[in-house]
Amino acid sequence: MLVVVTRLFYLVSWNQITDQDEGALKHLTDIKWSRIQKGFRLEFHFSTNPFFENSVLTKTYHMTDEDESFLERAIGTEITWRPEKCLTQELAVKSGKGSKNVKPMTNKSFFCFFSPPNVPMNLKDKNDKVEILNLRYHVLMDLFLGLTIRDDIIPRAISWFTGEAALEEETQISAQHSNFLENLAKNVRECVESLRLIQEKYDALKAKFDEDRTSIQAKYRQSCQLLYEQRYNIINDGESIEPEADGVGSDSEEEAFVDEKGVPNFWLYALQNNDFIDNEITYRDEQALKYLKDIKCSPIDDSKGFKLDFCFKANPFFKNSVLTKTYLMIDEDRSLVKDIKGTEVEWYPARCLTQIPVKKKHETRLENAKSITITEDCDSFFSFFSALEVNDTYKRTNQVNRDFNIGSIIRDQIIPHAVSWFTGEAIERDDSSDDEDRYLGLEAQFDDEDDDDYEDLDDGLDSDGYSEDEEDMENYNYY
Repeated sequence: MLVVVTRLFYLVSWNQITDQDEGALKHLTDIKWSRIQKGFRLEFHFSTNPFFENSVLTKTYHMTDEDESFLERAIGTEITWRPEKCLTQELAVKSGKGSKNVKPMTNKSFFCFFSPPNVPMNLKDKNDKVEILNLRYHVLMDLFLGLTIRDDIIPRAISWFTGEAALEEETQISAQHSNFLENLAKNVRECVESLRLIQEKYDALKAKFDEDRTSIQAKYRQSCQLLYEQRYNIINDGESIEPEADGVGSDSEEEAFVDEKGVPNFWLYALQNNDFIDNEITYRDEQALKYLKDIKCSPIDDSKGFKLDFCFKANPFFKNSVLTKTYLMIDEDRSLVKDIKGTEVEWYPARCLTQIPVKKKHETRLENAKSITITEDCDSFFSFFSALEVNDTYKRTNQVNRDFNIGSIIRDQIIPHAVSWFTGEAIERDDSSDDEDRYLGLEAQFDDEDDDDYEDLDDGLDSDGYSEDEEDMENYNYY
C-alpha cells in the first residue's frame, strides 16, 4: 500500500515532489476526501515515520457556496517536524564575514501544499497589485492540485499506479515508467491485478453515474427553460420581436429607445448586486446594459463546455442583438478551460465603451506643437467579449481565470437566481466578501485610485449615457 500511494503521487504530481519528499511519502498509507458544508477536505494518512509526528495531514478548501464556485480560503495542517527533518525550510547563513546569524529559507517541497498561499492585509500601494496577481496564480494552482487529487487521483488511484492513466493523458511520465509493472515482485503484481478488478468496478459505476447525470441534466434544463421563458415575458412585458427604431447610432432619435414596459433595468441591477460582476461594470457600461433583456446559458453541441448569450434590445451603442461568450472545456468537473471565445462587438461611431480617445502631443521641442488624438483601451464590462491575449502567456492566464470566474457566476448564480439578485435578497445569502479577491482566497485590500480617472468621462455623459456634445469626446485626457 505504501508503494501504491507513493507511486500514484509520483506520476501525477511530478513537478510537486522532490527527491527529499519521496522519502517521506513512502510512509503515506491512504488519501481520503470528504465534503464540508461549503467545500471539501483532503486527509493524508501516514504511518510512523522519521520526518514528522503527525499521523494525518489535512487540507481544507472553504468555498464561497455549496456549488464550489470560488475559493474563499484554504487551510492546511501545521506539520510538526522532527529535529533537522523539515523538508519545507532550511537555515541559510546570512551574508557577511564572520556572521553567525541564520534565517529560514523556503525549499521547494510537496509539503508546502499544507501551507496555503496568503496575502498580507496591509497591502495599500498600487505596486502591490503585481504581487496580488502572482499570489492569485499560486492560489489557483493550489486549488487545481487539490481538485486533481480529489477528482482524479483518489478515484483512479490504480490506473495512476499502473501508469495506464498517464498513457491515456499522454504525460511525459508514462514513457519513463512504461516497464514499471514488469519489474514488480510476483506477489505485488498479483495484488495489482486484484486492485484492477476494484478499479474496473468503480469505472463502471462512474460511467453509469455520468450517464444518469446527463439524462437528469437534460430534463432539468428543459424544465428550467420553460420557467425562464415565463420570466422573460414578464420582464419584457411579453416582448418577443425586436423593436423597430429609427436613428440607430445617432443622438437625434434617442427617444426611440426609451422603453419602460415590464421591469426596466432588470438584468443591469441583477448583475450589479453581485460584487464580483459589479467590479467589472463602469458608469458608461450601465447605459448600454440598460438594453439587456435576457441572458441565456446552453451547452455546446458535440463538445464540452457552455455558452452565454446576452440578448439586447436595439440600442445606440452597437449593432449586435446578441453577444455570445463561449467556453470550451477540457474537463468540466475540474473547470479546466481549453479556450474562450467572444463575439466581436460592432460599435456605432463614437460609441465604443472599451476604448477612449486620448490627446497626446508630438515628441518635439516646439512649444506650439499640435496634439494628436489616439484611442486607448479602458476598463469596461464589454471587454469580457474581447479575444484572449495571444502574445503574453501570463496575461492570457489571468484573462482566462477572470473570464471563467465571470462566466461561472453568471451561469451558476445570476441566471438561475436572477430575481433574487435583482431584489437584493441574494446579497443577504451571499457569504462572500466585498472585495473581489475574496473569490480567489485573497483578502487583501488596496486603494482603488484608478476610479478617479473616469470622473471626467462620467461628467461628459448626460443621464441617458450619451455625450452632450460631439466635441466633448476630444476633451477626455488619459495619461
